[in-house]
Amino acid sequence: MKISELLSGFSWLNSQRQFIRGVLVTFKQALLFNSFYFRSIIGTRVKKWTLFLVLIGIVIVFFISKPAQDFIKRVQLISFYGKLTNYEKNSNHESIYELLSPDYKRTISLKDFLAWRNENKPPYSIDYIPYSYKVDGNKGLIDRTMIVCDTQDCTGVSRHESRAYKEYIYLNGRWYVPEESTVLCTRGEPYGIAPEFERAISLLMQRLGQDKANLFLDENIKSIRNCLNVTYSSEVDKYEAEGLFYFDEKSTKDKLNILVSNKYRANDDILTAGLLIHEITHAYVFASGLDLTCYQNEAEAFYNQILFVTVLNKAEKDSIVARRTVGGSREIDSMFEMISKVNYMKGNPYEGILKIVQSDPYYQKQCENDK
Repeated sequence: MKISELLSGFSWLNSQRQFIRGVLVTFKQALLFNSFYFRSIIGTRVKKWTLFLVLIGIVIVFFISKPAQDFIKRVQLISFYGKLTNYEKNSNHESIYELLSPDYKRTISLKDFLAWRNENKPPYSIDYIPYSYKVDGNKGLIDRTMIVCDTQDCTGVSRHESRAYKEYIYLNGRWYVPEESTVLCTRGEPYGIAPEFERAISLLMQRLGQDKANLFLDENIKSIRNCLNVTYSSEVDKYEAEGLFYFDEKSTKDKLNILVSNKYRANDDILTAGLLIHEITHAYVFASGLDLTCYQNEAEAFYNQILFVTVLNKAEKDSIVARRTVGGSREIDSMFEMISKVNYMKGNPYEGILKIVQSDPYYQKQCENDK
């Protein structure tokens, strides 16, 4: 553990130093008031050692307060994370298993855990860069970047970086790794967005949640829901986006900006949802740190669009067909064209979509600088 990280755990004391200084000065003055005795407010004589015990009691009470408890937990969290990452770097899977929470261990035995972790060959090296440690009750949150190197030079395609929040739980004086430790959004409340976007996101989660065969896409959306910031913006046009919906890659993990052209003011929630899921997919890939190429990212987005259409009921599908018949929507035309092309292709639908994207001149230009 770095000295700077440990010392940062004492930052809360800065806000308390005036209080502590005041307590110590007060008791120092009281002790100096009489060389041997101190007269209390009830007129009894209390020896200095008795007063000292009172001081110790006050200090103990102070240190069992919530700020002090959080401080102690934070120092333990820093130490715990240093131990965990050291085990990861050395592929010490058996020791990692000992850090799993009791609930997590009930779902997987040591034998199965070791078999799972040893399925793939370990990388040449792995490193972690922690940025912050936060404690909230019995939950600890660490913002970190993981760097995986396939080769010694660790450049280009052999270098993989992913930044994410990792959550850990505190039980009986110790930190543990829960079964699901990745936190994609740390906000407690969602951003205020237009009602039509609220309805569209709700529709996405409702329909996708009805069919768990769709890779738990509703859970993916829920994991970043509070960080989605969907707004109308004239900025879309300057980004040369193909459509009217655009995921802003200047977003942060806690503010995933999806910009919608002012030209798009449709009241059709179904169509809005169908177009919005494309950009939400990009937002999810960004937040989760998935190591996808530019083409793969777009293929995922189109694939999820098609999945959403398949789970709509008949009336909802008829609504989208009617909108296409009326015309005027480049986005819905693009979506139907993709569906039509995939239907004529054999094999895995995703692989078919990926080939279509790779052969599209627009995406070839967009992805020309992709590694």
